[in-house]
Order: sequence, then C-alpha cells, then structure tokens
Amino acid sequence: MSAVQEAGVGFAGADVAVIVVAYRAGTDLFDCVQALRADTDRSAEIIVVDNGGLADEVAEVAARFSPVTVLGSGHNLGFAGGVNLAMSWLLGRNGRGPRVVALVNQDCVVRPGWLAPLVAALLEPGERVAVAGATLLDARGLLIQHAGGVIHVNGLTDHMGRGRGADEAGQLQARDVDYVTGALCALSVDAWSQLGPMDEGYHPVYFEEVDYCVRARAQGYRVVYVPASEGLHEEAASSGVGSRLYLDRYHRGRVRFALLHLLGRGRRLRFIAAELKWLASLRSREQLLSALGAWLAYLRGDVSAGRQKAAAGTPSHIFTAAARPSFKGPGSHGR
Repeated sequence: MSAVQEAGVGFAGADVAVIVVAYRAGTDLFDCVQALRADTDRSAEIIVVDNGGLADEVAEVAARFSPVTVLGSGHNLGFAGGVNLAMSWLLGRNGRGPRVVALVNQDCVVRPGWLAPLVAALLEPGERVAVAGATLLDARGLLIQHAGGVIHVNGLTDHMGRGRGADEAGQLQARDVDYVTGALCALSVDAWSQLGPMDEGYHPVYFEEVDYCVRARAQGYRVVYVPASEGLHEEAASSGVGSRLYLDRYHRGRVRFALLHLLGRGRRLRFIAAELKWLASLRSREQLLSALGAWLAYLRGDVSAGRQKAAAGTPSHIFTAAARPSFKGPGSHGR
C-alpha cells in the first residue's frame, strides 16, 4: 500500500505535474528526467522549462524520455520566472488541471517512491499544507544535505540535518518547518491560487522558495518536511557552493527577503543587532564582501524592496516530445 493510500487520499497520476527549470542543461538534466520518468506515473505530466543555454539538448532529453513537454522561455527568467511560466501554462489550459505540482531541480535525481509521500502530505484533508519538502542527500548519497529549513533573525538560512550521515535519515521525523528548498518539493495548487506566483525579484536564484513559504505561513498555511521523500542533489551546481558568485547571489536574495519580511515594525532593531553581530563575527573575507556588497547594492537602488509580480508572458515555443530517431542516446551528453 502506498503512502497516499495509507493516508486515505485519492490520487491519480493526472492529479500531479512536475516542473524542471533547466538552464544550460546537459548531463544533469538527463539524469534528472531519466529518474523522474522511471518513477513517475506516465499520466503525470513532466514539464521542462528551457530557461536558456542549450535548447537542442533539452529537446533531445525530452524526446528520450517522452512524454515530456518543453516550454521555451525565450531568455533566462530565473528560477521563479521559470516556475511561474510553467504554472501559468499548466493552469491556464482548458480542462481539469493538476492538484499538486512538484518542483525538481535539474541537478536533483529523485529516489524511488519520492512522489507519493509529498502528495499525501498536501492532499491530507483539513491540514492546509501549501508546501511539502523532501530529504536531500548529497550527490553520492552519503550525507544529509537538507531536512527542512530554518530562517534566522537576520535572514540567514540553515538546512536542518546538514552533514549527518545518510544512514540517519530513517530517524528523521515529519514536522512543520520555516521553509523547504525548491530543489525538491511539491506545491498545493489550491494554495497557489490564493498566494499567487513566486516573486521574480529574486532573479536569477535564491530565496524565492523561502519567500513563498513565508507568505504561505503568514496566510495560515503549513509548510512541512516529509522525510520519506528523497533525492540526490548536486548543490549549487550552476554557481558552486561557497564561490563568490554563489555568495553574491545568496546575500542579494537575503537582503531583499529581509527588506520584505524582517524589517517591519517591532522587528527592525532585532534584525539590525543580529546582522551587525554576525558581520562582526565573520572570518571569511569573501562572505563579508558579498554581504556588504548586497547592502551597498540596495543603497544604490539595485536591490528592489518591492514585490515583483510575475511577468505576463507565454512560452516562446512549446515542444511535446515524441520519439525522435535522430537522438543518439546518453553518449551525446558526455556520459
């Protein structure tokens, strides 16, 4: 019996869609979609948003694992923009749309049985769950990378369970959390219709899912961590964990998030005290420069303190993959 059946929740593949936002895709996307197609009901729609970079490779991967639909963005919309484009397309069609939409990073490989526990959490009657997140392990499957997220007073975020051995994953408990990572999670479509799309002001990446989770909780919805759902994740594959590019993007997102959520009446002094204490404690020059650079960017007007609505747009192209004899298989992706 599946986790969904045990929860007493009606579920069919057609109730679910999966969105993968792809940018400069290659081998990672091949592995991601291969795992999805192997462990996802074929009636569940898989959408790959081609956010720029290697359109031919995206089309070939989609064809190899059809049925997969590719939506072209025309340019890099960022993670939030790619998700919003796909959600708008999914929910704007005639006919019954999905009840649950899963988000999977192109650098994430889902493990068997990943989907049902997330769907069960979202569709449990009366629980008002807006977002359900999975356990992420490192790419080798040896260490826990994410088991729910914590937001600190100054907007710094931590992954719960990080660094613990993967053999301890079975000891983790389902619970409500501040946020879950967008690398592997699922969203309630009912909640999305109330909350609206992700904020595209976090372009290109980082803090858009944190922002969405915080907005959900502020509206009385729950954000839950579901340990039974697992994936392997190559963290920050596009920018490199700890690189200057990663830190710059992270802190720009953090500053914007703080301006929107943490500097309101009654919270400002706590935030400033925590931020100054953290800055004074830093031993990493790169971290300090990135954090200060983000605040300077805000003072220059380069970091918006207003919510950025989803741009009204349609895919530049839509490709519903069917078998293509010209596809050469995994070897064409450097595997």
